[in-house]
Amino acid sequence: MATARARGETMAKPRPDVYVSLLGLSLLALIVAIVFAFLNWDSIKEKPKPVQMPTGSGARMSAPFPGPGPGTAPAPATPGTPQPGSTPAAPPGGNPPQVVPPQKK
Repeated sequence: MATARARGETMAKPRPDVYVSLLGLSLLALIVAIVFAFLNWDSIKEKPKPVQMPTGSGARMSAPFPGPGPGTAPAPATPGTPQPGSTPAAPPGGNPPQVVPPQKK
């Protein structure tokens, strides 16, 4: 199938519509914002020093609170297991339970 240009037909040139003008307006707004940001930055007399992040084996980013994120339902507890963050119950004698290591055979 031959294109319209190959057949000798003339096609109308596409006209810019309102979306093209919106793109131009947003470009103009970005340029103005960059100019104002530079002027604001340039007006600061004492420039802040860049923050150095610690490096090495001791520097590790961690979540402020371990565990599932906010909005998640806690996992159902099985009977007899302590809840996270709670202390195990002491037997009636008042002494904590003794942990006995398994014996090798």
